Amino acid sequence: MKYTCNKTLPKWERGQIPIWLAQAEDFLRKRYPHVDYFDQLDLNFSKTRRGSLYYPGDNAIKIGIHAKLLLYKRKTCTHYAPEGGLSVGEAINTICGIIHECTHAIQKAENRVASEVETTQNEIDFLKEKYPYWFNQLIPNSAD
Repeated sequence: MKYTCNKTLPKWERGQIPIWLAQAEDFLRKRYPHVDYFDQLDLNFSKTRRGSLYYPGDNAIKIGIHAKLLLYKRKTCTHYAPEGGLSVGEAINTICGIIHECTHAIQKAENRVASEVETTQNEIDFLKEKYPYWFNQLIPNSAD
């Protein structure tokens, strides 16, 4: 994945971006072994951006680096975050943001309808696999 950083990122944090990208890409390549799309993506990281977005026309992903993970309650996802989110730290939240937005890119590459359920479930599954402490802080979604 190609990436750039806005001037808002401190130097030490710029050095973390390749590590975070590698963790996200490793998770996604295991989940979608048939997809060879990641090198076509152009990511941009910023401290001042609120949230993250995927721009399908440009294969561009904009990631805001923040410490609080927000996972909304979706009927078909296994878990959701407490109201107000979880303060997981910038590294974990950024990796989850990369996974979320890259999942949208995969959906587009496969000509599928964009789904927030798949993107959110991928974030949940990443936490379960790599950060069980934070996964256990999520609220199980009951089939109401």
